[in-house]
Amino acid sequence: MHEPSALQPLAAPPTLRRSERIAGWVAGLIFLGLGVAVLVAAGKVGTGALVAAAALAGLGVQSLWATARGRRSWLARIGPLP
Repeated sequence: MHEPSALQPLAAPPTLRRSERIAGWVAGLIFLGLGVAVLVAAGKVGTGALVAAAALAGLGVQSLWATARGRRSWLARIGPLP
């Protein structure tokens, strides 16, 4: 016998409001720009600068990707910061 909950339609994926999409794009571009700025400002590129740039740029790219798909990014999920 089938479980009644298995017959329920799948829930629609969460959608973002227009303001959330704009904020996601802006945050993604800022973090991507910060990653590039770290590499440019570092001069002689060391391991620390590469790790920091990759982390910042990675958060930016993930934010842009999530916003394009209509989902909340990792940056949006950490909640309000003090």
